[in-house]
Amino acid sequence: MSEALYGRRVEVIVGLQGKPGYSLVSASPLLSMEPAYRIDFAVTDAVGDGKPAQAVVTICNPPKRLVADLLTGEKAFISIAAGYGDRAGLLFAGKPLRDGVEFSRESADTKLKITAMTGGTAYRDTYSTISLNSNAVVVSLVEQLCKEMGFTIVKNDIPTSLTYPRGFSHAGTAASALSRLSRYAKVHMSISATGEVRFLDPNNDQVLASSQEKVPLFSSITGTLIGMVSKTDKGTKFRGLLISGLSPGKQVVLEHYDALGRSLVRSTLVLRDVKYDGSTEKKNFYVTCVGRVVKSERVVT
Repeated sequence: MSEALYGRRVEVIVGLQGKPGYSLVSASPLLSMEPAYRIDFAVTDAVGDGKPAQAVVTICNPPKRLVADLLTGEKAFISIAAGYGDRAGLLFAGKPLRDGVEFSRESADTKLKITAMTGGTAYRDTYSTISLNSNAVVVSLVEQLCKEMGFTIVKNDIPTSLTYPRGFSHAGTAASALSRLSRYAKVHMSISATGEVRFLDPNNDQVLASSQEKVPLFSSITGTLIGMVSKTDKGTKFRGLLISGLSPGKQVVLEHYDALGRSLVRSTLVLRDVKYDGSTEKKNFYVTCVGRVVKSERVVT
């Protein structure tokens, strides 16, 4: 893989709710006449942490008006897109966390650091009170909470028979209740930018791809797979060039050589963990994933 930074594109849209956002673009000066911002980002969506996807974005020398707006503490929004050339795919859309906006100075530069989570204001601010004395059905509880938050459940792997035998009580944010229930049910909660919620069983190999959806390929042959594939307690881990649209439950295909470097192996994985890392100045511009292998075969070359 070339270490050249040219060709990368990062787009961040951020601002206060109800107002036009600031569009901050960092693209190769060879490809764009737009003002180029220096941007670093990380987006994490992991099975088992009981939380929606989170992002950390650092913008060097941001517009002063943007900094002033965000430091007021008013409700804000942020989206991150990245890619190559003149195309950037959406990686994240959400809202800054409380105390998730930091401003600092380093020599002649200023830096704006934003920590955000998917789910929007509804996830952050909805409060709920629940008190059930016995046999609280977990599926019913998450459906109630999602309804209160205005979310739509599009996939739910929580067993309908799972209960809290001694009851369930909660008074506080609906988000903390959903996190508690997700951990109890051992599922991953994934919330999209449009308010679609998925509760995913990490041991369920059913994919979230339609027959029309193109399955991404990470290959040692084409260079889209970076380095070696490894095994962890959560599954097969790999790193590849940045491709947008990956999330837990999605399917990918790996083409890589075995440990001896003799045979080419093609594996189909269902993703469990996805982490995007990107920078407009450093070498990192890739996605790191962990997935369960559901199909594997040796390729005759």
